[in-house]
Amino acid sequence: MSKVTLKMIAERCGVSSAVVSACLSGRNKKIGCSSAKAEEIRKAVAEMNYVPSVFARSIRTKEVPIIGALFYAESETWQLHQRYFQAHLMEMTFLFNREDLEVAFIPYHSEEEQLKRLQRVVSRGMIGGVVSNIMTHSHVAFCSYLKECGLPHMVMGKPSVEGVYSVDYDLNDMISVLKRLFLASGLKHCFRVFARNGEVVFFSGISDAFSWNPDRMFTLHDVMGIADDAYFIIPGHEILNYMRYRGFSPPHILLCEQASEFLMPSAEYDLVVADVQSNRIHYIAAALSRWMKHGEKPENISHIVSDYGSIEVFPRLRGDARTRGKRRNEKKLGGKR
Repeated sequence: MSKVTLKMIAERCGVSSAVVSACLSGRNKKIGCSSAKAEEIRKAVAEMNYVPSVFARSIRTKEVPIIGALFYAESETWQLHQRYFQAHLMEMTFLFNREDLEVAFIPYHSEEEQLKRLQRVVSRGMIGGVVSNIMTHSHVAFCSYLKECGLPHMVMGKPSVEGVYSVDYDLNDMISVLKRLFLASGLKHCFRVFARNGEVVFFSGISDAFSWNPDRMFTLHDVMGIADDAYFIIPGHEILNYMRYRGFSPPHILLCEQASEFLMPSAEYDLVVADVQSNRIHYIAAALSRWMKHGEKPENISHIVSDYGSIEVFPRLRGDARTRGKRRNEKKLGGKR
């Protein structure tokens, strides 16, 4: 006879596995499950001889607290994300370890896989908390389930679902800088650049400079014809190098870096450096640790990290003395010919 699972109980009672898990741990009222439905679930558990997993018991008794870290990792462009993982996942893991919490890395390739993997580890009682990165205007199903399952969580980004605990950047100062540089360029178009599914994709505008909106996505073919009259905002030199690898090198680039030690100003692009990653990671580790260990939820559902007072702007090095001298010499040589 096969082992009875939370999913089997959930199907019998017409609810999700997360609701069954919440009822078994006495959290049904927190997720809006009625007493009658909770009693129906407990009766089904008894009749079906369900045996909770050792992982579920350990989470409830806080013997082995484990945080599931779900991070997007595209297989075709894995190398582009190396610095992101080093700056987020590794530092975050050590911060949680100091709080006697372990981290299970759960990479995903799509929103569908992200939701599926979360549902799997929650239904099996393998984690006691969740951290995940998301893009604005996306991940609605994932965030809805995260809110429903009742686990301590922290989303990196701006969720479209209300009531999901999150931490994000205050981009007002950054957006102001980007708009100023775009206007100073005198160019007609402005695009933000990302790599997705092995392709370079583009989004028009600056107002939501770091969000992902599939309804406003353009392909390389779409922008090729207007590239000379467009300003391309690129989040990190990995994307810049990948874009060039794909054979696209537009003349007007604004590179946005998050750590000044990686790049120096260049004659090839405008450069903006602003780093708030460390502040965000420390907030996540502190807030989620308190929630998991002591049941203390963060004071604010949406926490905004703001530390852009030290934004550094380096316009491209246009025509320094050596370049001007070289051009004068080239002009003289051309005249003699």
